[in-house]
Amino acid sequence: MYRLDLPSRTRVRASFEDAEYPPIAYLRSTCGDTTTELGCAAPGSLSAGAATELDETVAAGTYYLIVDGTRADSFGTASMSLRIDDLGALDAACRGAPLIRPGTQIEGTTTGGTDRFQATCAG
Repeated sequence: MYRLDLPSRTRVRASFEDAEYPPIAYLRSTCGDTTTELGCAAPGSLSAGAATELDETVAAGTYYLIVDGTRADSFGTASMSLRIDDLGALDAACRGAPLIRPGTQIEGTTTGGTDRFQATCAG
């Protein structure tokens, strides 16, 4: 189990590789309280080496990332990759976006811009 203290809205991604057992990962807002589970990821196959990926966006706060096995006898080693992306800057960019009114012609460029967004439809 791992505790995450997140200062702002955050995207939490955990993935596992080279697991000797089929790992499950779940995220809770209260330790030990199953009713506060925000996301759960189990491998598509219940065999060792199967992929498990958790991807959740949560508000600021304290959370618990629990790594478990699919069965009571599921033990072994696994390599976990954890990525925590603070979305505070993204939220600020969205709040500052200019309003486009009907009939207004807009011109612009992405040259020199930053890569703050990721499309789900572009791979």
